[in-house]
Amino acid sequence: MDIKNKIVLICNNQFFIDRITSSLEKDCYIVEAMDTIYNEGALDKYIGNTKLVVLEVSKLENTCTALPELINKFRDDENTALLLICSNKQQELAVKAVNMGVIDVILMPCEIEIIQTRINNILKIINLKRQVLRDPLTKIYNRTAFEEMVQRLLKQKIDKAAFIMIDLDDFKYLNDTFGHDVGDVVLIKVADALIEVVDRDDVIGRMGGDEFAIFIPYIYSKEYFINKIKAIFNKLKIQFIEKGKKVTVLSSIGIAFFPEHGIEFNELYRNADTAQYQSKNSGKNKIKIYKN
Repeated sequence: MDIKNKIVLICNNQFFIDRITSSLEKDCYIVEAMDTIYNEGALDKYIGNTKLVVLEVSKLENTCTALPELINKFRDDENTALLLICSNKQQELAVKAVNMGVIDVILMPCEIEIIQTRINNILKIINLKRQVLRDPLTKIYNRTAFEEMVQRLLKQKIDKAAFIMIDLDDFKYLNDTFGHDVGDVVLIKVADALIEVVDRDDVIGRMGGDEFAIFIPYIYSKEYFINKIKAIFNKLKIQFIEKGKKVTVLSSIGIAFFPEHGIEFNELYRNADTAQYQSKNSGKNKIKIYKN
């Protein structure tokens, strides 16, 4: 089943599943059980999908002590929204949840028409947020959103990270030869390839034109990073047939490390870009690490 671009509804209450899906087009959504949010890695296959988590706490204790941890789990994921279902006796909990970042709270009992309207508004907000943060062609982060995500990670306690710049080799020639429609297909294929190879904590973005960037916030060992950069490099060797001709896409890669080559976004970006130009100028389809 093709899961790309589908809305993932995570809910165990059939009433709310019916209310939400009634306003969605057929086959544009996937329903997952609530257990998936507690299982590490269970949602990894939906990393780029819009996700709506409907958490029903109306039958739980008024304080629901596990709620803050759950909200924090999704706080920094613009693809995920948490809708809380509370009882009228849990208004204090509802206020606390809103202040912590849940997208909305519905106090039960509530009229069906109100529930439907609130849910429709939530879906609109999620889609608008994605449009602001995502590159419209490739659906990965745009340059502004990528920078914001990386800066947020740099403020956290990280020991060693990598900023990777990627530039497609001979992209102008490809556009001139096959046309801009094929060029767009190539850009989409590159973005899809990066999505497949990066980990959940990594950040990928389109910086403009045929330039892409990856930020790897956690490098656990030298061997780990070498294997990862090899996987990225190999994944970026893209081939397909267009108008009876084989199209081959290769890339030049530049890498800057935190903190050796910079501790701020602009410095890491500039140095990774310099290394990428060195890769391009030394024969293309290579990987270069920035040298001070």
